[in-house]
Amino acid sequence: MSKFCNAIICAILACTITVGLHTGCTSGVKNPGAKGGMATPKPGSSQPFLLEAKPNSAIALLDVYKTQESNTVEVLKGWKVKYTAPQGVNDPEWFQGANSIGTGSSIEHPEDTVGSFSVTYKAGGVTSAARTLVVGAVQSDSFSLTPGGSYKKSTDPKLPHFVQRPVDQDPVLLPALLMAGRVSKTAPSPELTKFYWGFIQSIELTQNVRLYADEFSPTPGTKGVSVIHTEYFSYSNIPPGTNDATARGTQLYHNVSANLGSSITGNNLNDTPGWRKGDGTITRMDNTGQPVTIKFRMNQPNTASYSFKVWQVVYHDTTKQYVPLKQQSWKLEWDTNQNGPWSTQVIGSAADATTIPPDATNYSGYYLGLIYEGPNVTRKIP
Repeated sequence: MSKFCNAIICAILACTITVGLHTGCTSGVKNPGAKGGMATPKPGSSQPFLLEAKPNSAIALLDVYKTQESNTVEVLKGWKVKYTAPQGVNDPEWFQGANSIGTGSSIEHPEDTVGSFSVTYKAGGVTSAARTLVVGAVQSDSFSLTPGGSYKKSTDPKLPHFVQRPVDQDPVLLPALLMAGRVSKTAPSPELTKFYWGFIQSIELTQNVRLYADEFSPTPGTKGVSVIHTEYFSYSNIPPGTNDATARGTQLYHNVSANLGSSITGNNLNDTPGWRKGDGTITRMDNTGQPVTIKFRMNQPNTASYSFKVWQVVYHDTTKQYVPLKQQSWKLEWDTNQNGPWSTQVIGSAADATTIPPDATNYSGYYLGLIYEGPNVTRKIP
């Protein structure tokens, strides 16, 4: 029965063999909003009333009301804003400029008109201090997934079933998949300073990759003695709906973002899943108490099937609410009973987003660190 390997073995193999390594990234501009509480003002005071916003979309990440505490609030067309007066203010009438949008201590209003608006309320003959609501609109100018270099079997006779990534065969080869795109505001939209864009990628992986004990080095053990060791190491599958992120809560693929109106290219963002090495080593004690180094190798047939979906998203940098614009899928499969080579396959064409991206509370970095041991066996050192 399989079990988790001990911490030392996991650490050794994690250092020598990497699963699902991705290459290339650039950092986006980050502008976290100020945090802090708000005092409860009286009618007509200079203290702000409460404005909360949500994307109002079934496919948005974090489609709940989030407070924007800065005096200028930014949302996108179609978002919904909740206006809440300070405690003690009864039945205020709310205004965008001179236009009344509703009456009540708290109202919800869909923002379907692009523009910049001065928001106030009137209660008891007194007009509140104003806040600015910016309602913008964005568009996907481009979005593409492009296959790159191919995967091949290793030419090392000791690693007959190790599938090499293209970038490890030759540094001049392209990564396996290139991501590119551009998102900008529409012509009628006012400037947006709190919105950025990037990609979210999901991953599903089914594999039977194992590293088997293959070579023993007594150091300084005596030949002929026995050593107990695991027969092989195997690696975790990744379930559907997993965000392809290395850390919990990091929604964007590689945490790469761009300003509206700026592009992300395949040189900046790409993916090359797979293994950097086809072997690894551990140390065990033989029956005389001497250390034995054991080399494990990918020397048996294996298969791997990766499925990915990529969303082009726009998001509010302070509230971390993500709205998908476009989506497309791709995959990578190999079977080392065949000779290869194997390449990534882009599925269909880019289309308007119709599904919600996965939240990074379930992320691929967790599964890539899971290493399992096979059954123990006893062998004499050759």
